[in-house]
Amino acid sequence: MKTSVKLVAVALFASLLTQQADASTLRRVVSANKSTSLGFFHVMADRSVGCQQPARPKMLVERAPQHGAVSFKWTHHSGNQVQSGCKGVTVGGWDVVYTPARGYHGPDTFRIGAQYDQYLVGGVSSYSSDGFELVVK
Repeated sequence: MKTSVKLVAVALFASLLTQQADASTLRRVVSANKSTSLGFFHVMADRSVGCQQPARPKMLVERAPQHGAVSFKWTHHSGNQVQSGCKGVTVGGWDVVYTPARGYHGPDTFRIGAQYDQYLVGGVSSYSSDGFELVVK
């Protein structure tokens, strides 16, 4: 029980690998007429408990893009790309994929969220969200 509390209290985090920007709004330029992976959203445990990965979060589209579509694809990356010290560990996560409407050029925005029902703490599930501001060129 003590390990699971530590896992919940200390070890959870969600990140987008390909972004170094503010975590609440990510800005990108994407190509017209093709799908683009905008980042890798994952949940990873602290190295002190063995770089474990809990169950998948539920991904939600809070606000859909007006000029395209957003989808989520479950993929795997090397742990050392996700969190330092996790070399040799394969980490699963959701690639966030944006596809602009055919022929569209211009701005588009959307917001996604992740719900962690499996990490109930005090009867409340965990939730985080990120916004995207895109320019389709």
